Amino acid sequence: MDSASGSNDVVAKMDHVLHEMCQPLTVLRCRLELGMLRDEPEAMREAVQAGLHECLRLNGAVESMRDVVRQAMLVQDAVQPDGRERVS
Repeated sequence: MDSASGSNDVVAKMDHVLHEMCQPLTVLRCRLELGMLRDEPEAMREAVQAGLHECLRLNGAVESMRDVVRQAMLVQDAVQPDGRERVS
C-alpha cells in the first residue's frame, strides 16, 4: 500500500468513526437536558442512566479510533522513508 492511499484510508476511517460519535453525543446531551427540565429525582436518575449508556457507546467509538491510529502507525513503521516497504 502506498502512503497516499494508506493516509486516505485512515482519514476515511476516522471520518466514519467521528460521524458515529455524533449520534450518542446528541442523545447524551438531550437526555441530560430533559432530565433537568422535568426537575424530578426519577427523571434525573433516568437521564443519568441513559447518559452513562451513551458514554459507553462513545468509549467504543474512541477505542475504534485508537485501533485505526495503531494500524496506521504499524503501516507507517513498516515503510522506509523513501516509500518502499521494509523487507524482513
